[in-house]
Amino acid sequence: RIKNNSALKTFETVSSNIAYIGFNTSKEPFNDIRVRQALHYATDKQKIIDNVYEGYGTACHSIFPTVMEGYSDEIDIYPFNMKLAQKKLTASGYPDGFDMEIALSADDRSRIAQILQADYGRIGINITINQMEFSSFLQYLEDDKHDAFIMSWNESENHDLTVTTNFHSQGGNRMHYNNTSVDQLVERARETLEWDMQEPLYKELQRLIMIESP
Repeated sequence: RIKNNSALKTFETVSSNIAYIGFNTSKEPFNDIRVRQALHYATDKQKIIDNVYEGYGTACHSIFPTVMEGYSDEIDIYPFNMKLAQKKLTASGYPDGFDMEIALSADDRSRIAQILQADYGRIGINITINQMEFSSFLQYLEDDKHDAFIMSWNESENHDLTVTTNFHSQGGNRMHYNNTSVDQLVERARETLEWDMQEPLYKELQRLIMIESP
């Protein structure tokens, strides 16, 4: 409506908000990197952008938004590819798929989950969508009842906050992600004051975490 109002001008800018699905890596089968990679391959990000966000969005290729200094554009490693998804799933010992739940709290995220439900179903993964009020949702995650969840993260300047909160084993991450190499890189970057020394550490963190796909 604003765009159609000749008395108004619209200005568009790129958001730092990233919507994501997190897997509980302390539970089977999500403790298997091949399962997580299979689900990454089976995620049609562009379909989500077109149908949920009306075309306003960019497929994530990093844990950092494109507007964040040090964002790496060199890790586009998960194209939507159902054949690769099936191959990874078979290699993990789940050739016929499995049942899982996705917990969430908002209608737009429910629509994301419905798209995942349809696409993951093509490789035998049956999704139950558990939508709840936000405070109940947070408590559900705190009680560690989840298989997976959909949330978002919005940060464009504080690299350490992003990697510590979401990926350090002692950062309280809801995915229970625990990787010694990631922890060490996070701590080295935190202790380094010069950006030209920090940047390669954060680029390696982006690469490693995207490969691991928690």
